[in-house]
Amino acid sequence: MRNQVPLIECLDEAYISSPTRVEGSENVIPHVDVPKITSKVYPAHEVVKMDYFIPGCPPDGDAIFKVLDDLVNGRDVDLPTAVNRYD
Repeated sequence: MRNQVPLIECLDEAYISSPTRVEGSENVIPHVDVPKITSKVYPAHEVVKMDYFIPGCPPDGDAIFKVLDDLVNGRDVDLPTAVNRYD
């Protein structure tokens, strides 16, 4: 979703115009403690090899437990479609 908004607008919203900004603080976008922000956001699987995907945003707790239980017990991960939710 961030790719639809120019980077400078995101930084301004986060550090200058944010309703949670501390009153009286400097109107400065930090550069020391903030990692470099690229002009485009990439899904994690395009940057790092992923062995498993747990769908959902956030994933259902039962789905996370099922995947971890399968992995810990040496079983193939078998995530039933019943736990796949996108709400």
